[in-house]
Amino acid sequence: MTKKRLLQYRAKKKEREKLLDKIKDIEMTEVPAVLGKVRGSSKNFPYIEVHTPVLMNEPKASDALNLRIKEYKKRLESDEKELLEIEQFISSIDDAETRMILQMAYIDGKRQYDIAWELNIDQSTVSKKIKACLQLS
Repeated sequence: MTKKRLLQYRAKKKEREKLLDKIKDIEMTEVPAVLGKVRGSSKNFPYIEVHTPVLMNEPKASDALNLRIKEYKKRLESDEKELLEIEQFISSIDDAETRMILQMAYIDGKRQYDIAWELNIDQSTVSKKIKACLQLS
């Protein structure tokens, strides 16, 4: 795991929320209705072709919205996979203090100084533990 990937956690989390909002907004968007015709046949013999008028969503607008939703869901899936990998990496660290430091630094977004103060350790210790953990992975 690299520092760059860990630093992406909070951005990916925000992007995930925004994508969910966009998907919800698109799903709430009303697509203009148009009158169309469908082909069928009569129920009884002789089966004669009939054209029945129906009210339906405008196909091009509907397809465009569905395509955007599909793209957003693809990005959402990618972000969720990345978030899970980062969370699993941090959870897999054996040393409890190092695990807490990484959790606070990369998931909670705290500064090293604040982490050191909260854990009652030196700021350089926080920095060294982060650096050592990232070099091992």
